Parts: sequence; C-alpha cells; structure tokens
Amino acid sequence: VVLEIGKKEITVDGETKALDVAAKIENDRTLVPVRAVSEALGADVKWNGEINTAEVTTKQGDYKISSVTDEKTIKDDDGTVLMYINYVYPVIENKDNNKFIGKTNNEYKEYVDSFIKGAEERINDAKELLGEIGKDAFRPFEFNLSYDVHTNKNGILSITYYGYYDLGGAHPSTTRQSRTFDMVNEKELALSDVVNGNDDERHTMVY
Repeated sequence: VVLEIGKKEITVDGETKALDVAAKIENDRTLVPVRAVSEALGADVKWNGEINTAEVTTKQGDYKISSVTDEKTIKDDDGTVLMYINYVYPVIENKDNNKFIGKTNNEYKEYVDSFIKGAEERINDAKELLGEIGKDAFRPFEFNLSYDVHTNKNGILSITYYGYYDLGGAHPSTTRQSRTFDMVNEKELALSDVVNGNDDERHTMVY
C-alpha cells in the first residue's frame, strides 16, 4: 500500500485508485485516510457517530473482532508538543452478554488504560528533557499500542499486543504481550496447556 503526501490517490498491489482526501503531515505526524488504508489491508470500516469513533473490523474468523482506536497529544503550557499517545484495542463481539467475553474485553480496555497512565507518568521526564536540550533539538515522546489477531478458529483466539516507546533516546523500545484463549471452555491458555513435557522441556522447545 503506497500513498504520497498531498496526492489524492492510493496504490494497492500496483493498482492506483482515487482518494477523497490525501495523506498529510501535521505536527510532525503522518496522517492517512483510515478507511482507504484499512480497506486496502482487507478490513472493514464503519463510523459510529454516537461516540465519534471509527470502528475497524479485520477479516473474521470464529469471532467478530472490532477495533477501538484513539490518540492523545499532550502539550506544554506554551503549546510545545511533549508526547503523542496512540492506541488501539480489540473488542470481541458479545451479543449474548457472555461473561467470559465480557471479562476479556474489560481486561483489554484496562490494559490500554494502564498503558495511557504509564505514558502520562512520563510527562515530567519530557518537560525535563525539553528544558535541557531546547525546542529545536527536542523530539516529542511517542507511545504506540497496537495488536494483531494470530488465531481465530476452532474455538481458539490468540491476540498479541505490540508496544512502542520513543522517549527521545538513541533507540525506541518495544514490548510484546500475547494471550491465547480457549473460547469454548472459557479459559486462558498457558503454554503448559498446549505443549507436553515439564517446564525445562518447554523452555528448551521455546528457546
């Protein structure tokens, strides 16, 4: 998928299509049309006007999963951007009000809330760095949280969260957290549930 800044077109697998709005750069951030890019990657996009939210739904397996995405820009008193916080979290469709699905959805929302809180706790660090190196050299801190669905079939649902942290140093940091669920028996699976052997043997296999 290729977009050129300021150009109202998108190229997907070599085929070029027109766009209603072009990609642009705003406050050192590249902004792209969410519907065009999401659909180019095989997802569906619906606008929920009641909560002003774009709901991006990826290709479905056993369970329909939609995404909630949002961002926060935190500025200093003089308007200098201190940090960007971007996040997206999954919502498993729960038409029957299943308690296990509801609990899992709440846990993913709580994980995002914790991510945001952790980012905001670095505001003073950003201010301190800004004061030390000045506006010209300062690069806003960046916190991104995304996820991917690896398995969604035969009653097994596996989701991995990816965290990206740029705190103005030489290199950003990344984290990864995976969870796998047996949706039929309503339990989260550990490695010992799916791999035979003792802890040492499983460690060797993973290594």
